[in-house]
Parts: sequence; structure tokens; C-alpha cells
Amino acid sequence: MRPEINTDRLHLRPFRLEDAPVVSRLAGDPDIARMTSTVPSPYPVEVAEAWIFLQTLKNKRAVHHPRAVTRADGALVGSCGVFKRSAAEPDYEIGFWIGRPYWGAGYATEAARGLIDAARADLGADCITAGYFEDNDASARVQAKLGFKPTGARRELFSLARSAKAWVVEMALAPETAHSGAEKELS
Repeated sequence: MRPEINTDRLHLRPFRLEDAPVVSRLAGDPDIARMTSTVPSPYPVEVAEAWIFLQTLKNKRAVHHPRAVTRADGALVGSCGVFKRSAAEPDYEIGFWIGRPYWGAGYATEAARGLIDAARADLGADCITAGYFEDNDASARVQAKLGFKPTGARRELFSLARSAKAWVVEMALAPETAHSGAEKELS
């Protein structure tokens, strides 16, 4: 998959080790971390460095494609990535988070839309899935704006920040739902 993706206001690029302090601070916010499965809170810089290193290795295996979400001024505002739960699965799953100081600007929707378009063009990702913890209304709204529909399935997923399992609502984006057919709403 192409390493860099540009949208109207954002630049998605591979993570760099020097991003670790910002990732640690933004993703380690308890309100962000608890809406993910793999981010602890607190999130030590060394753990963020290890995560960035591992994502780089997974990206080389072509099953994980995480991108740092940055603004035109270079500020890292979040993360958005597509990945396969296993190399044998044909579908890709998308995940994202945006740091609290950047909420409400439409960055999650814009970044995810750009990544979905790139995944379809570069990876041939026809069906893209997503999910959100049942108490994550913001993620549910973003996924709805992108055209994701509930599959009717739910699963329990362990969250490091919660130190417990929580229910995830499974969503899917139909192959025919594309950027050109999606409403260009950015908030």
C-alpha cells in the first residue's frame, strides 16, 4: 500500500519513532485508550516506541497498514490504519483514534475516508469491516458517516485500558460504497 495519503486537510504517513511522545500523550488519554483494545493508559513513551516498531514490521508483511494522521502544519493528531485480523482473511478492518485536542474537526472521518479509498485502490480491499465498543458513540457516528452498516454481530474484546472485556458492535462497508458515492461530510 502506498506509504503516504493526502486528503483535503490531512496527510497520512508511516509512523516514525520520534512520534512516540505524541502518541503516548494523545492515545494514553484515558478517554481515548479505553475505546481501543490495544492502548494502555497510562501509555509510556517506551511502549509507544515498541508499538511503532512492531507496526513497521507488520506493514512490511502487508497485513497491517497504520498511518499517522497529521495536519498540514505537521501536527500529529491521531492514527488510522487498515489491517487483517489474520493473513488468511480476505477482508481488511479499519481502526482509528483522534487525540482529544482535535475532536470535533472531522479528522477521523476524513482520514478514514482517505485510507479506505487507498486500501481499495492499492490492496483490492472490497469489503472493509470496522467495530466500536458499545459505549463509543463518536466512533459509531464516524462509521455511519462513512457508510458502514451494522452486521448484526457483536463480540467481546479485551481492552488494555479498561483491564476488562467489553462488547464490540461489528460493522461492514459494502464493496459498492465508495468515496465518490459517500457524502463529503467532514464533521
